[in-house]
Amino acid sequence: MTLRALLPESVAVRETAELDPTGPADTPEDFRLAETAVLKRRREYATGRRLAREAIAVHGQVVDRIPSGPSGEPVWPKWCTGSITHCDGFVAAVVGDRRDFVSLGVDAEPNLSLPDGVLEHVATPFEIDSVAILGHVDSSIAWDRLFFCVKEAVYKAWFPIEHRWLGFEDVAVQVDVNDRSFAATILESARRTTAPERIAGKWTYDAGLLLCAATVATDQYFAGRRIPMKH
Repeated sequence: MTLRALLPESVAVRETAELDPTGPADTPEDFRLAETAVLKRRREYATGRRLAREAIAVHGQVVDRIPSGPSGEPVWPKWCTGSITHCDGFVAAVVGDRRDFVSLGVDAEPNLSLPDGVLEHVATPFEIDSVAILGHVDSSIAWDRLFFCVKEAVYKAWFPIEHRWLGFEDVAVQVDVNDRSFAATILESARRTTAPERIAGKWTYDAGLLLCAATVATDQYFAGRRIPMKH
């Protein structure tokens, strides 16, 4: 299983099941992370940043570091956009050209049910009903975790556009079982003029993992925006 199948060919994808033993810090904030975070977290961070640099190299560019923004998000070179994800046994980074994509969002989660009580905090009533129905369709998928995974991927695609928090309750997700796609609607509670009202993507599962990828294509994004006319 791989994110490669969920994304257009023009997006560079790098994945691994092994964590780097150590890695360089990219910013002063990362040095503080290295001092305070547990070893596993430091290895996940270092591995994700390395894969991101490798994905950038696929586009013919070389960078020495990928710094972190105020919220800990990767700060990509101006010409590209990307996303990094990690969970036990899987780390990945994806990078696309900004001429093709305004933003990308990927997330990986274990194919395990959420802890008791969490679903009610991250899902709408419709989504909770959907989880129950889908569980009868295919019990091999942790549908509650899949909805969580979708919203994480959507948030990662949304944040580079809006640069602010998007709550789980601000997103309504519909999942298609047949073609393994999803569509997320940004609700009125969080909607602004710059971010798209809908973010779509694909999902898959295998080998104990759930993977989701959300994309905001540049042409579709600008086609959907209202640009004031000068008089």
